[in-house]
Amino acid sequence: MKQKQMKILIAAGGTGGHLFPGVALAESFVKRDGISVLFVGTMRGLETKLLPPLGWKLLLLPAVSLKDRHGIKKITSYARLPLLLFRAFCLVMFEKPSRVVSIGGYAAGPVTLVASLLRIPTVLLEPNAIPGLTTRLLARWVSLICLGLPEAARALPQKKVMLTGTPVRKSILGVRSKSSKEKVKPFTVLCFGGSQGAQKINRAVLEALPHLQELTSSLRFIHQIGTQEKRERVKQVYTERGFEASVFEFIGAMEKVYEEADLVIARAGAMTIAELTIATLPSILIPYPYSADDHQRANAESLVRIGGATMILEAELTGERLANEIKKLTEDSRHLLSMSQALLKRRQPDAAERIVNECLNVK
Repeated sequence: MKQKQMKILIAAGGTGGHLFPGVALAESFVKRDGISVLFVGTMRGLETKLLPPLGWKLLLLPAVSLKDRHGIKKITSYARLPLLLFRAFCLVMFEKPSRVVSIGGYAAGPVTLVASLLRIPTVLLEPNAIPGLTTRLLARWVSLICLGLPEAARALPQKKVMLTGTPVRKSILGVRSKSSKEKVKPFTVLCFGGSQGAQKINRAVLEALPHLQELTSSLRFIHQIGTQEKRERVKQVYTERGFEASVFEFIGAMEKVYEEADLVIARAGAMTIAELTIATLPSILIPYPYSADDHQRANAESLVRIGGATMILEAELTGERLANEIKKLTEDSRHLLSMSQALLKRRQPDAAERIVNECLNVK
């Protein structure tokens, strides 16, 4: 007898923090016999650029945002909701998915709500320490909520939540941090602020260099600056201060620089937190202060609380303050090792497989 095909619909889009866990899940799903995957997103996010080159089928819905809307924009958004829900209904009825997995983005809410009302098993993945608006609104309707960080459980129905960790790309799973290998000099600091960079972090790192002059021979930087900075100018500052530095607008193969790093300076987005945990990399986290519900601060605090990271709020960020934190960690190898060991306890490399198993078992 021919095995019945199972179709998984993954609603994810907008940012890499939504898409990369979706891709990791998709890769795990299709390893199972008789399972196919398709994504649903909008034209507004990264999904149209990221998913088709990877070979994933992508269906599109109109983008409607209700958060932080005021006046006529809010009225217009609500007026468009019935049409969006109808489009989502038509899509779900036509595709007839066996399961719907929601990770976030503008299309996730309507598709997941429609699927729930049609009694299709639905699973939410919430990678942040503070659940997003879509997760909070859909929590009562879905079958299961998988959490990347334990703190998110406080705001959600306890009977529906399960701590699984956040799936990361296969290339990241193979990273072995320098804490697990023989130490290689010089001490390497990896700095990045997401794919677009973070000017506040860039500026603070460069302003920290004069306060680190005694470490020029023992300290090296790898710096992803984004597209808003001039690479030549940043490289020149490092050279003038006497530091070895590799400066990039964008780093595609993050697994390679993770393996070179002793310490990371970064924002605290969900995927950064997940990847640092998998790589067991100590970090100085500088949360983006305007993230929704200040969730990046909560993400950072999740790692600080277990001893896996330190945090500097952007309002308190100066070159001197950052330099002092770097000095403390370069001078205390035991502290660095304890930070790595703390992250090891939180590490969940099987997150994708666990979520896939739960999706297949959920009724």
